[in-house]
Amino acid sequence: MEFKKSFNELKKPIVWVHYALGTFFLYLFFSYILNINFVQQLNFTGIAVFFFAYVFLDRCSHAILNLV
Repeated sequence: MEFKKSFNELKKPIVWVHYALGTFFLYLFFSYILNINFVQQLNFTGIAVFFFAYVFLDRCSHAILNLV
C-alpha cells in the first residue's frame, strides 16, 4: 500500500473540489431519499442504495471535473 503517495494527492486543489462536489451531491441525494421515506432504517436496502448512489455520484463528480 502506498499511503504516502495517496495522502500526497491531497496537495492538489482538484482533489478537494472533488470531495466537496461529492459531499454536496450525496447530501442532496440522501436528504431527498430520507425526506420521501424511501429508506427508513439501516438494512440491506439502505446500504445498497447508499453504495450505488455513492458510486454513481462519485463517477458524476469525476466526469464533471474530468478526472480519471
